[in-house]
Amino acid sequence: VTSMMTSFVLRATRIVAVLFSLILSFVCIRTSFVQPIGSTMETTAAQPMPSRPKIHGGNPHRIPDWIANHPSLREIQDRLPKGYEFELAKTAWTLVRRKARRVALQMPEGLLKCAPLISEWLGTVLNTTCVIMSDVVYGACCIDDHRAVALGCDFLVHYGHSCLVPVDTCLIPVLYVFVTLNFDVGALVAAVRNMNSSTSVVASPSSRVVMMGTIQFVPGIQAAARVLNSQGGSKFEVDRASPLSPGEVLGCTSPKVAPDIDAVLFVADGTFHLESMMLQNRHVREFWRYDPYMKTMTRATYNARDIVAGRFRAVQAARKAKTFGLVHGTLGRQGNPAIVERLKDLLRQRGKEFILLPVPELTPQLLEVFSEVDVWIQVACPRLSIDWADEYSKKPLLTPYEAFVALGVAEWDDSPTGYPMDFYSKGGGAWS
Repeated sequence: VTSMMTSFVLRATRIVAVLFSLILSFVCIRTSFVQPIGSTMETTAAQPMPSRPKIHGGNPHRIPDWIANHPSLREIQDRLPKGYEFELAKTAWTLVRRKARRVALQMPEGLLKCAPLISEWLGTVLNTTCVIMSDVVYGACCIDDHRAVALGCDFLVHYGHSCLVPVDTCLIPVLYVFVTLNFDVGALVAAVRNMNSSTSVVASPSSRVVMMGTIQFVPGIQAAARVLNSQGGSKFEVDRASPLSPGEVLGCTSPKVAPDIDAVLFVADGTFHLESMMLQNRHVREFWRYDPYMKTMTRATYNARDIVAGRFRAVQAARKAKTFGLVHGTLGRQGNPAIVERLKDLLRQRGKEFILLPVPELTPQLLEVFSEVDVWIQVACPRLSIDWADEYSKKPLLTPYEAFVALGVAEWDDSPTGYPMDFYSKGGGAWS
């Protein structure tokens, strides 16, 4: 018995010694390896996302100091293009408040090179997974919450465009970041003041001038109008086509300015959006474009009258057509389903045969397949018909507005402001 007890005690002692050794080894390993990693993360300013965001002063929109003063914020801003406002702190705080864990980043091609930097920063600061969406983005109409959901995302940040598609209609929470550009407003004001009354009505003290542009330059446009008006002379105004921001123009949506407006001064680095303004307002005497990058002011010309006349010929050719092709653009939310349904009902009422063709990208090769179609109606981007109809098809390629005219529901307005660029305007017709 004594021998058995002694053997038992020796075995128990060995077990305890082994367990103690294992515990001691674990503690040593944790002390040697885990702690340095934790301290290194702190020195690189990686902070975990709070489980419950603190609301400061009862204002949920106030960005907390741990984000606004984050050591890496200035570093990432210095690495991004100068002058562009990506609203990183606001984005981070919004994601915290929404408890987003997998975030889709969507931006146009010109900004796509910035996506990896933004993704890296958000992932480091918030421990958030970011998915960079690389599909083509032409405008805010291409916001793709459907694909973001398919990718398992619970939040979408859309860069470079205004809030065209209401966030309450999207499948997941959405934040629009306009990416405004802080350009030299003083240079714009100087360029206007250097204009000569002998060559432009803008310089005439009695003139009324509307200032517009693309969304990136809207804050500067509004600021320049205030400065110019404070100096006297011509009256400078900023117009609006709701729900767009004051001063903002889209390629398919422009405000209809007053009949006594003498000139439009447009701030942009290209002409696509300006052409929308010129189509809608053919009564305006002069159009000028200021390039904020080159700091140049040039007189803009555009054969708007000839283009509108060509669109009328397409409408006339479509009036007696029997078979229609209805294209539903599925790139993001480009093709509005409500407009598609209105056109389907209208075609049925008129006894027309039609096929429905949902496509993300319209191509001439695709339209050629359906030789039996007499007329195409595309609910995607009106500019496809206005600018490139002849390149897409030998058959008429109508916008929704033109289809309503061809089918006898709307009247063709041949006045200088009659061709509507109101695709996303709240005051638009049944085709918008």
